[in-house]
Amino acid sequence: GSTSKAVPAAAANRQAVRPASTTTSGEVDTAQYAKDIRAMADELTAMIDRLNCDPIIVRFAWHDTIQLASACALKHCGGPDIIPKMKFGRKDISGPEECPPEGRLPNPEGADHLRKIFY
Repeated sequence: GSTSKAVPAAAANRQAVRPASTTTSGEVDTAQYAKDIRAMADELTAMIDRLNCDPIIVRFAWHDTIQLASACALKHCGGPDIIPKMKFGRKDISGPEECPPEGRLPNPEGADHLRKIFY
């Protein structure tokens, strides 16, 4: 099928079932995996240049851009529009009075204890 112009050509041609760095037995070829990651990073950089996305990336940090993309995907798939309620960026604290009080975090006693608290 045809691919969107926004999708780098090499990324569109990758196998959907497993990356090129995975052998038929499922083992990962780490050298090839590193090459695949580098190639995809280069393709993403080229796409950003080609589509002039720099103003968006400069305005938002990567984590904010990913957060916005996930909210757009949610809306596109028929979910609620949460974009107006989102807050981007992070707030740094100005002093120790804004830190959580000592003892607020649980004192973990191993993996089972953490599972009990967080699951």
